[in-house]
Amino acid sequence: MKIGAVTVAAVLCAVVIAWMSPSVAQPAQWPGLEEPVTGQAASPAQRAQAAPPAQAAVAKYQFLFFHKDQSPETQSLYTVFQGAMRKAASRAEPRVVNLNDPSETALVRRLGVDRAPMPMVMAIAPNGAIMGGFPGKFDETQILGAFGTPAQEKSLKAFQENKMVFLCVQNERTKLNEESVRGVYEFKNDPQFSRHTEVVFVNPDDPTESRFLQQLAIDPKTDTAISAFMTPPGVVLGLFPGPTDKNVLVQHLTLGGCGPDCHCLKSQQAQADSGGVLKKFFGKISSTFGKK
Repeated sequence: MKIGAVTVAAVLCAVVIAWMSPSVAQPAQWPGLEEPVTGQAASPAQRAQAAPPAQAAVAKYQFLFFHKDQSPETQSLYTVFQGAMRKAASRAEPRVVNLNDPSETALVRRLGVDRAPMPMVMAIAPNGAIMGGFPGKFDETQILGAFGTPAQEKSLKAFQENKMVFLCVQNERTKLNEESVRGVYEFKNDPQFSRHTEVVFVNPDDPTESRFLQQLAIDPKTDTAISAFMTPPGVVLGLFPGPTDKNVLVQHLTLGGCGPDCHCLKSQQAQADSGGVLKKFFGKISSTFGKK
């Protein structure tokens, strides 16, 4: 079943960037903006060595509050940020980042937020996927809504690495499970596509995944295995109930790219890295399906 452009709301965040390393943990009582964070950031090795085993085992989201000044607007939005973090204290680790602090320059550049409207909040999942970016103005609902499902986190991480994703929805009660992934793995095992493809499995009966499935227009009560074919930044090329065929999947991919004779993914540059060639290719897909 072919569908038009479906861009997943939680996937289309304001900033779509590659993986970042875990940030420095903040104390339980967050500093006010009148007490800017100072000092040299600890290295990942130092943080791992200093963290107690129990604390290291807790996988929390990182929420970064970026700012440049201490204006009334910044102070007001920081209060909003603090309120959201208190409500999510068991699963969120907040951090304040002053763009004027030289020790934060590397982080700011890595995330590409130096030109974004300030203040800004960025939410990062435990696997490094950026789940949301809220520049200029935001509220508690937006911040708390940045939490995603495990499958959503895996998919978004792949998108940010310029990879395609097959979301395979199945469990012991769904029919045609093996047939559903046959074409998917033929596609995945093709040298042309292998390093650009991720396969993510989802149990439709998992209540934590129901919101993500609904965003993709997939019925969690489906009695047949379904494979969703997605490309960055979250474009659904098609939903395929039951058996999949590699040739059909390739047709869906090239439809939104350069046409049936497209060689973007075969080019030396695409094979060497996941940079400009793939971004341009996936951008064509997004634009093409976005018109439908």
